[in-house]
Amino acid sequence: MGVCEAFPQTRMPAQPVDGLSLAQRADHAARSSPRRTEPTTIDTDRGPKLDFYKSLPTIRHIALVYQDQMRIEHYRRAEQGFELEVLKRPEDKLHFEAVEFRLALDRVYFDVVV
Repeated sequence: MGVCEAFPQTRMPAQPVDGLSLAQRADHAARSSPRRTEPTTIDTDRGPKLDFYKSLPTIRHIALVYQDQMRIEHYRRAEQGFELEVLKRPEDKLHFEAVEFRLALDRVYFDVVV
């Protein structure tokens, strides 16, 4: 895994996964090393860091993935800022329309005790 220089806590495959579509690569990255919030960093993740991500004009989706409970906060860019969707059930699906990516929470938390 490589580390994103701008955000070292974000890990992505160092090499493209050959033969996979963009959605499959995103799914592979999510299963390999999802960014999960820690209780000690949640204030930073939801405060200054979230504000920074929201200020980037090309960002369409932001997901905060909790490690201590089955919960994802999905911020989706809308005409008047960002809309918040909170996912809590295993059958809930995280959907990034901008890249046609869908992933059920039970896949995100497949090997995590919550």
